[in-house]
Amino acid sequence: MMSGISSNKFLKMEMRQSRWLPALIMAAGIFLYPIPYLMQLTQSSEQYRSGRLSAAAEYVRIKTTTTYAVLGAGNFIALAAVAAAAVLAAAVGFSYLTSRERTDFYHSLAIGRRRLFRLAYAHGWLSAVVPYLCCMLLAYPLIGGLLGTVTWENTGVVLTGIGSSLLAFTAVYSVCVLAFCLCGRILTGILLSGMLLGYGPICYYLIYVLAQQSFQTYFYRPGVWGRLGLYLSPVTAEYFFINGLRPGSIRSGIADTVFESPLAAAVLLLLYAAAAGLLAGRLFVQRKSETAGEALISRRAETWIKVLVAIPGGAFWGLFLGEIFNVNWSGHLSGKLFCIGFAVLGAFLVGGIIEFIFTADLKNIFRHWRSAGIGIAGAAVILSFFAFDWIGYDRYFPKQNELQGMAVAAADSTTAAGYFYIYDTNAVVEVLRSDCDENFARSYAMLEQYREGRTDEQKGITVHVLYRLRSGKEKYRSYSIPADAWHAYLLKQTENPAEREKVYKCSRIRSEELEEVSVSGWELLSTGNDTLSLSGKDAEELVRVLNKDVQRYSLAELQDMKPVGTLRFSLRNEEYAARRDGAFYEVGTIYVYPGYTETIRWFTGKGIDVIVLDEAVETLPIKEWNKDMLVSMGVESLEMYSGTANGVFSFSTSGKDEILQVLQNVEQVQEGVYSDEETYYLYLNYGMNTKSAMVRVLDAEVLKMINEKYNGASATGE
Repeated sequence: MMSGISSNKFLKMEMRQSRWLPALIMAAGIFLYPIPYLMQLTQSSEQYRSGRLSAAAEYVRIKTTTTYAVLGAGNFIALAAVAAAAVLAAAVGFSYLTSRERTDFYHSLAIGRRRLFRLAYAHGWLSAVVPYLCCMLLAYPLIGGLLGTVTWENTGVVLTGIGSSLLAFTAVYSVCVLAFCLCGRILTGILLSGMLLGYGPICYYLIYVLAQQSFQTYFYRPGVWGRLGLYLSPVTAEYFFINGLRPGSIRSGIADTVFESPLAAAVLLLLYAAAAGLLAGRLFVQRKSETAGEALISRRAETWIKVLVAIPGGAFWGLFLGEIFNVNWSGHLSGKLFCIGFAVLGAFLVGGIIEFIFTADLKNIFRHWRSAGIGIAGAAVILSFFAFDWIGYDRYFPKQNELQGMAVAAADSTTAAGYFYIYDTNAVVEVLRSDCDENFARSYAMLEQYREGRTDEQKGITVHVLYRLRSGKEKYRSYSIPADAWHAYLLKQTENPAEREKVYKCSRIRSEELEEVSVSGWELLSTGNDTLSLSGKDAEELVRVLNKDVQRYSLAELQDMKPVGTLRFSLRNEEYAARRDGAFYEVGTIYVYPGYTETIRWFTGKGIDVIVLDEAVETLPIKEWNKDMLVSMGVESLEMYSGTANGVFSFSTSGKDEILQVLQNVEQVQEGVYSDEETYYLYLNYGMNTKSAMVRVLDAEVLKMINEKYNGASATGE
């Protein structure tokens, strides 16, 4: 009976002193949930009534999407709100631990320590959760009912959002409670909460940056171990959990890991909540009243915190100051020693700052030299480990007889066949795996010359490599290859028809992913524009005939031809966002040559004429171009840019008469030779080609027309 009375007394006193927190969370929640929900639904309703939404089904879809984005798991603004609410709730629930008088009073009540912990935990948790649930009830049953969004589907969306938010909040809140059970002051409790929530991801990112800056052949491969640091915090685990609940068509690529399953991420959050809660309860029971007002509950805890912060803090400052002073610490001994010295200084200063937070006395900031020495040594060792490559990462280059297979690929490559771009690291890995075979003698010989990786002096193509060892292991590296050496390698590769598919990445475009094909350099007789939207059979046929044509030629043969047009393939945006498996490509540009007879025939069948350019006109002076040539060559526009220091501006026109008038009243001058008269860079654009020249305008009327255009809306100046 006495225990029940004391428990009620404790709760009443705590709720009376912290009633500001539910009010604050309620006010913030109203601006996060009911108000945005009402505004977006009202806007959609007005659009539907005005006829801007074409169908009732579209209106229903927008209401469901809005419910998900505001009240469901799609409200990512709530991520920050959850973390902030958790810190405040933990501070409120356990704030009495920072006061010796209040601690003695509450501990004198007829309440066991374990029960007191549960009461304090429940008080902080309910102070945040109850106003949140009130906001959700206000938003969905009330506002949603008035505007007709209450359906079984939307109810499931809202309940999923509530469940995910409560689980995420509980995990983050438990970690914050652990921090406050370790501390005797509000400030150190808040700071320690931030440290526990962010330490894992920050250390992970620091190691990633150090590896990227230090190892010249570093290849980052996403995966469970590559992202391990992101799981060492309930905040990032919360992101994975909520992100996994999103529809697959809009899921972000950061969830492409083993924890992409919402269930797995939920289990991880439950583990955080249980582990942090149990440890906090044990510390609460064992802590003494005398620790109220102290920075931490023990000197040992202070030492551990100081060391754990000083080591990555010093390493960060060594790296950061090296970047500020532009120190090439990856290549020169002096630069490495300079950055290590910065790391030692940084660890020393970070340790001093931590001591000041603990003692609030400048006289004591450099006491406890043992912990300071451990932090300094740790920061120096971390930077030395990466700077001097203790594990021999860059020195690794397998012997040829150790390899079962090998593959090379450039994520960003331009050749006579076109420009190709592999959009992310997962796709690069899939490309390398699919291309890996036993015919790697030429690749091995090329890489043997450039095995040291990237240097400041050597600019070129970044080439990614997969070494598949006979033991079954796979090793990935990145090398910088001079552009001419890389292109020479590709020329040799495409001499063998069997190797062309690895070079011409257009052969791997999946027709089902095509959104549209943009065509340049051709006259579209039937459509009247320069974009074709292809899907289904059309896309499949185009990819098939284009691939067949491309495989017929080596790069050397293509270099001797003149393209007749270009194709730009665009993939669906939602597919790009949801893609998590396989090798997918965003192909920048594919050049189409006269020898691509199947492709040209396919476009001709679609009503698209291919203009094969007359190379003879390229040698004519620009003044000799006449109106017939403008029409036959498909000239699209003329552009002129100022060629003197009197200002930079542009003039452009697409009118054939104006283009002809300009061409007939200019004379070419030697490029780089200027006089008092105005000179211009002139560009004549036809198809995918451009005729350029430096010219001087001879006729005053033409010059007046150019100046008028310049002063008008079509000109630009700076």
